[in-house]
Amino acid sequence: MKILITCSTSVTGKKLLESLSQDFETTSTDVSDSNSDEFSVCQLDHDQQTDNLVDGVDLIVNVGYGGQSGDNRKLIDYHTRCIYNLLTAANNAGVKRVINLSTLKLYESLTENLAITENWATQPNPNDVNVLCAHLCEMVVKEFARDNKFQVTNLRLGFNTGDKECSSTITDNDFIHAVKSSINSNQNVPWEVIHVQSKVPNQRFITRYSKSVLGVPE
Repeated sequence: MKILITCSTSVTGKKLLESLSQDFETTSTDVSDSNSDEFSVCQLDHDQQTDNLVDGVDLIVNVGYGGQSGDNRKLIDYHTRCIYNLLTAANNAGVKRVINLSTLKLYESLTENLAITENWATQPNPNDVNVLCAHLCEMVVKEFARDNKFQVTNLRLGFNTGDKECSSTITDNDFIHAVKSSINSNQNVPWEVIHVQSKVPNQRFITRYSKSVLGVPE
């Protein structure tokens, strides 16, 4: 299996590449302006370069939250137009599966005593551009899934990574375990949302479903 990882220069992208390359054939990309031998520089335009990027790829792990930096316009453009171009090229190339890494910050504005599950509608903070972009990215990926272009697993991950005092944290081990389990799962639905965070005191989000299908948290 050949896996394409996006946002390869981000903290999340680097963690993914280091871990997944141990078990899978991996390639990675970013929209960095500088050339690199470590990843494929691609602006994700609707062009041959994007087509070449997905050639031979079986699965895409897309960093849909926190993988890019820049002004608001650049971030929104990346998570909408650029992701649309990437998925269009991937569909044309015969890619079958996408794992989109989103965030449970989409519910951050809600009070912590609520029993939020995967069935709850997200409520992104419009004043936080990164959270808004995660929401927009989910919408783009979901439309491809609804059109039966891909089988999509949408992982909404805990935040404050590694801070065991935070009620919504996710450890690196649980993060990588969730992604690897998603890769190895026999998904048979076009769109599946899974909430993933680590088991910590006063755990904020319900993770019964992720425990049953991914084994996370342990």
